[in-house]
Amino acid sequence: MSPPSHCLDSERNRRGFLHKVGSLGLGLAGLSGNGCTERDTPGPTAAPGGSGAGNSAKVVEVRGEGCFKGDRVNPDVLTDMLEAAVCALRDTRDGKAAWRSLFREDDVVGLKVNCLAGPNLSSRPEVAHALSRALGGAGLPEESVFAWDRTDQELARAGYQLNTDNGGMRCIGTDHEGIGSERELAMNGKVGGYLSTLLTRHTTAMINVPVLKDHGIVGVSGSLKNNFGCIHNPNKYHPHCGDPYAADLNALPQIRDKQRLVVCDATTLQYHGGPGFKAQWAVRYGGVIVATDPVALDTVCASLIESWRKDNGMPPLADDDRPARHIATAGSPKYALGVADLKQIEFIRKTV
Repeated sequence: MSPPSHCLDSERNRRGFLHKVGSLGLGLAGLSGNGCTERDTPGPTAAPGGSGAGNSAKVVEVRGEGCFKGDRVNPDVLTDMLEAAVCALRDTRDGKAAWRSLFREDDVVGLKVNCLAGPNLSSRPEVAHALSRALGGAGLPEESVFAWDRTDQELARAGYQLNTDNGGMRCIGTDHEGIGSERELAMNGKVGGYLSTLLTRHTTAMINVPVLKDHGIVGVSGSLKNNFGCIHNPNKYHPHCGDPYAADLNALPQIRDKQRLVVCDATTLQYHGGPGFKAQWAVRYGGVIVATDPVALDTVCASLIESWRKDNGMPPLADDDRPARHIATAGSPKYALGVADLKQIEFIRKTV
């Protein structure tokens, strides 16, 4: 298997990119050639809390009564929602302390958004900007936070402003000139793919920003599925409801060790017809759901989607030939990526 055509083709292209975005914090300074940080510790939390670390986990949902202002999300309310969620997650009333317990001031944080479905059912730019502001308030320079996904085009379609050097939150796709994917194949179990260099070379930490929606093949498009956008060949791993491919992919150390937090954009919930937007099955949920355990978060998201399906006279996902069994696999002893038993998850629900 040869690398995709948009891989880094030359050291000249790589140097050109670094020159262009040298003020971003996206360069390779402080990173070794294999994309791992040279410092000894990855950050305040060495691994996502609950990810294989025990038999219980915490997931926090915060909904905002004024989340929407007309057809748009109210950024002020969204900021309050995120702070309330992260404070509850970290058991503190101090927002800065909550964020600093997860990230260091010298981190470069990539926000892995999901932009496949266009403007109505992608990770909203407002959520990404709220995360950038929150991290900035905790001491991270704005040039050290950037939103990314597979392609520039998908980001733009979802409402993001591509930005490498114009101030404010940076935003860039893997297919952007000078970025691309690694030349070396990352392999684990039944998965093999070329990882985005935005993950491997240009971040020290990742926030996974999925969307609360169903998926026509794998059942639920949550945090585990969102990381399919980290590799060049995600379509290859949809068969068999994405099982065990999602678990194999998320167990890659390049993903597992950098993912510090999951912030699910639950401003819109779609319980049928996904992953594309279908207005008749989408609701304004007005929420965010956060966790350090991706399996626990996806377990909660699956439960919410199943509940909405039941309330609207639809069968469970399993009866619709798309069980979200990849979540249980990721939580199994073989992978130990988190907690997949809803009874072992502390689910905190708040309203602001």
